[in-house]
Amino acid sequence: MTMQIFMWLSIGWMPVLMFVMLRNETRFKKNIVLGVTFPYKARKDEEVLALLKQFSSRSLAVMLLLLAAVIPGLFIRSFAVSFMLWGCWLLLAIALPYIPYIQCHNKLKTLKAARGWKRVDAGIVRVDPDCIPNGKWLSPWLFLPAALLCLLPILWSPALWMLYLIFASSVVLFYFCYRYLYRNRSEMADDNPDLTKVLTQVRRHNWGKAWMICACGFALMSMSAALAPSAPLWSVAAGLALAFGMSAAVICIELRTRRIQETLTKASGQAWYPDEDDYWLGGILYHNPNDRHLLINNRIGINSSINLARPAGKVIAVLVLLLMLGMPFLGFAIGQTGTKTLTLDLSDTTLKAGSYEIAVDDLSDVQLLAELPKNMIRTWGTALDSYLSGRFSATGLGALKLRLDPQHPPFILLRTKNGQQFLFGTRDVMQTREVFAKLTERLP
Repeated sequence: MTMQIFMWLSIGWMPVLMFVMLRNETRFKKNIVLGVTFPYKARKDEEVLALLKQFSSRSLAVMLLLLAAVIPGLFIRSFAVSFMLWGCWLLLAIALPYIPYIQCHNKLKTLKAARGWKRVDAGIVRVDPDCIPNGKWLSPWLFLPAALLCLLPILWSPALWMLYLIFASSVVLFYFCYRYLYRNRSEMADDNPDLTKVLTQVRRHNWGKAWMICACGFALMSMSAALAPSAPLWSVAAGLALAFGMSAAVICIELRTRRIQETLTKASGQAWYPDEDDYWLGGILYHNPNDRHLLINNRIGINSSINLARPAGKVIAVLVLLLMLGMPFLGFAIGQTGTKTLTLDLSDTTLKAGSYEIAVDDLSDVQLLAELPKNMIRTWGTALDSYLSGRFSATGLGALKLRLDPQHPPFILLRTKNGQQFLFGTRDVMQTREVFAKLTERLP
């Protein structure tokens, strides 16, 4: 039940985030509002302002509806059912806020065309190479300390070495994302080259800062994971707190970048200005067959998008869509996993428990446990309400390989002569005790 609560709390704040980010787009930045480019005089147009106010009200209603939908999920005891609803809710939390956004975007675009504000050169993307700063990129060596800190807990908590390695690999990935997911394109808002250069410097500086925060955050998360053997709940809580703090820091950088863009371009759009609206579907998705780049900077903030006009962009979009749509079905798959048959097959020479096979002659000790070891954590495998399988670690015992239902004791603890430990169980108490009795008869 505790894990379900942590799971819901980990994303329960998403509607608030979506509301804040989309609500922020009702403020003019680089002549753009809700994905539509306007001339300066549109900023005080009553019809434009009325549409933006309408969007804000509808966006608030969507946020409150999604937050209310979280409450029932906190009281569902089954992990599989909870995960299925969690996946459905996550899809809604991502999609629903964009319904009023796209509706308002289309109305603004129609109004723009009716007022004659659409630029005749809108299909031309202008880039001034002289406005692109020649500043140096952050050195990869700056990411190295964070990667090493991710690996440091291996010295005192080696059971989770694979998790630490994943954290360290993520830090390395963050450097490559920082260096190669950025399109070195000038941030043009009008025909002022000095303004373009400053906007580009602001974006690149904050882009690097965001990835450095992610790298440091993962180093701290690796340290918090090292608490798991002695305090698993504190480890999970610390990990969630760090993830929330890291996300909040990156969001603050995004909002600060937008605020600077808003301030620097508060007087732009009075003469010439770029208009790329036709390349942004719904103001969200970039589709430009004339652009050979797969990745493109978003027009505001520091984020990036993919070019759906490129073949690779289409493939990525389809894969992401399938992954998102498949999340609710993952809950069903988890439910099926939790009902797997658990048997112990003992022959004259071997004991089989699923994919595990142990020679009886290799056993040095067998014990029957009435309950699971205390402070047991998973290092690799499956951990459900009714099914534990894979590599685990427990205080006082060390590394264990499990295959059992935690709701059906007793459990058989086996030690081999080479130091390996296994913990098996079935859902049939008599079968478990019978296998244990036969094993004890065969051991010296």
